[in-house]
Amino acid sequence: MTNFHSHIRKLNISLALIFTPLSIALFLSTANAQIGGLSTFSFMKNSPSARISALAQSQIALKDDDLALGYTNAALLNPLMHKALTLNYEARLGGSNNSFVGGAFHVEKLKMTFSTGILYDNYGTFKQTDEFGNLQGEFKAHEYVWHIGAGRQLNERLSVGANLKFIGSQLEAYNAFGVAADLSGAYINPEKRVGVSVVLKNVGVQVKNYLPDGSRETLPYDLQIGVSKKLARAPFRFSVAAVDLLRWNMRYTNPLDNEVTLLGEQTTEPSSFSKGVDNLFRHIRFGGEIALGKTENFRARFGYNHQVRKEMGLQNIRSSAGFSFGAGLRVSKFRIDYAYAVQHLAGGRNHLTISTNLSALHK
Repeated sequence: MTNFHSHIRKLNISLALIFTPLSIALFLSTANAQIGGLSTFSFMKNSPSARISALAQSQIALKDDDLALGYTNAALLNPLMHKALTLNYEARLGGSNNSFVGGAFHVEKLKMTFSTGILYDNYGTFKQTDEFGNLQGEFKAHEYVWHIGAGRQLNERLSVGANLKFIGSQLEAYNAFGVAADLSGAYINPEKRVGVSVVLKNVGVQVKNYLPDGSRETLPYDLQIGVSKKLARAPFRFSVAAVDLLRWNMRYTNPLDNEVTLLGEQTTEPSSFSKGVDNLFRHIRFGGEIALGKTENFRARFGYNHQVRKEMGLQNIRSSAGFSFGAGLRVSKFRIDYAYAVQHLAGGRNHLTISTNLSALHK
């Protein structure tokens, strides 16, 4: 009887830890209806690694030695990441770039794995002019977030984690700072090769606004639910993530929907059902990964982001916007990953990651 009550107590604690992010998210969605629309520090949504970029940021429910997964979901931090180190660089259109550097270590006495890292967004150099267009000089703009994360395994399958984030932004002479946190829970079943995660991201406040008027802007709160599944008889793993669950309507009114074509035909407005399906898939990201070798020495990846495709695509012109591709290779004691994410007909984002483990280098 004692064992029965013990199991019930552990189950209640596990369920509480898993569903706490959902409860907080429900409160936030009712307290602030502008989530995702008028938020600041949106750069925090950028990918920390080429692997995650290639998968359209759909992988938030997999546990392995990839340190970058701990930034997207602290509940995925585990002992395999002990002394792991990752370096990332992403080149984007217009000369802007993004970088991430991070490390992790495991403390056996606490049964916890800790991580830390910096995500840095550099928007480049801009020309500064007056209201008449006269050149006054140049200025730069950049943003960064430093995070400290911790993850703990509750039992064989359940784990929880949290990330604490310190945010900074400098746009010309204007500065802003903020503090945020991620709360997450994960269920990983190695026997079934399946994982499920719930992540509530960027819960916090803007400590200092760009203007000294005392006002505060909303942070990009985001509730995500992810599923990862590896096939039993094939080296293939797929991932699905539902994102931006704190608001339903992800569509926008396109003024081109009701324009007259060159042939004089009036374009028809999509039906309510079509709009609903389109809006649903704007919340979902898909990814697939082919892993070859016992230690997955080679990985090929692809992903699809419907929201990017609809926002960045051009009417009546086909493009690959929203699709992403990549590959990873283990070379000696290093993993080298590359990803290309198509943003527009004009181009996309190139992401390179080099990761290793300091323990392996020492040996």
